[in-house]
Amino acid sequence: MTTAPDGFLDLAGPGEAWCVTGVRLEPDPTLARGSGALGLPAEEHRRRAVQLERAWLTEAWAPDSRCWELRYGPSGRGDGRLGCVLLARAAGPTPRAARAGAHLLREQLGRLPGSVRRVPLDAGQLTGALRPWEPAGMVEIRPRVHWSAIPRKDAAFPYGLYVDALTAEPVAWEPLWTELTRIDGRFSLGVRLEPLVWRQQDTAMVERLLVEYTALGRPGRFNPATGWQEAAVPFAEEAAVRYARLRQAVDTGPAYRLRTALACADPAALASVAQAAQVLAAAVGGAGGAGAAVVRPVRDLGEHQAAWRAFAHLHDEWLPQVRQQEFPYGLGDFERMLVDRVTVAEASAAFRLPAETGGHLPLFSVFSAGPPGGTPARPAGPSPSAAGLPLPPPGFGGSPEPRQGRTP
Repeated sequence: MTTAPDGFLDLAGPGEAWCVTGVRLEPDPTLARGSGALGLPAEEHRRRAVQLERAWLTEAWAPDSRCWELRYGPSGRGDGRLGCVLLARAAGPTPRAARAGAHLLREQLGRLPGSVRRVPLDAGQLTGALRPWEPAGMVEIRPRVHWSAIPRKDAAFPYGLYVDALTAEPVAWEPLWTELTRIDGRFSLGVRLEPLVWRQQDTAMVERLLVEYTALGRPGRFNPATGWQEAAVPFAEEAAVRYARLRQAVDTGPAYRLRTALACADPAALASVAQAAQVLAAAVGGAGGAGAAVVRPVRDLGEHQAAWRAFAHLHDEWLPQVRQQEFPYGLGDFERMLVDRVTVAEASAAFRLPAETGGHLPLFSVFSAGPPGGTPARPAGPSPSAAGLPLPPPGFGGSPEPRQGRTP
């Protein structure tokens, strides 16, 4: 690992390299005042902001192993307000290639919507943002997984599965931001997006499942020898509806893998962290999809260590106990992708940039150096490796490796 004062942080492992860059964000207060002066309702102000954020997410998508992570935490100034950073990580076969990719991501950060002001982070600030402290507890906010046994002899698989879609509506994050300010102590909310590459075989699998679930959602064949007909499976009927929607969605635009995690450093803050996570789950679940998102505590010690190691390197790690949601068999690559997949519209609900609403107390701290334009470099802090955090093994970053599952 190497640090430099030019706003980039190099991470290297055997045969792989990554480079991290990022900016600190604050909402532009003039927009909130301007919206109030124009008489814009808060809903219209939010709709316009989300429209710009979705456009940025669409432009920021590329199949090159990049990822973005939005992080919220205390401002660190003792003012009871929030701070926000947006981190970007590029990958490459060599440190030089990863650094070149990070330069492109830095340019993309420069095209963020005008609703936020930004200041580049230096290497020391990047190190602090990646791994600010040791966590006492961690939860993930996940799309809900539905599964059921399929009690039909003509079924191609013993268990069925589908995943709830998150809301695609403009989501108000003010209740969440307010809840975060109530957490006593250090915490970090990280929302990670990685472009998902949808393959032709994935479309074929969705079409196959749609056919299977449609058949299982209807009564089976009548057996004249026994005078008995297998009943329709209600779970399969609903699953067919979900996979039909998924089949339509894959043709409408790019998608991302989503990981949302909230961690705290103080055990006394675990209850307030859980409350904030429930507020976020209710928001991204949508008014019309109550329960579409669930809060999953990371309880297993091995998964807790893996999750924080991934958090500290902007990677993602498959956590079976957290993400399978009691599904009885190990999920394969296709099912893991479904569990993580969100459309750009759904991603924008879970990846809201900081904003202030006129007429309310400020929620975010402002730059001490005045208008954005850069911050003086400071000495780089200790690297995650130097602080005792091992570098991830080869293949640790990005999407999980394919693994054969028991359910199609």
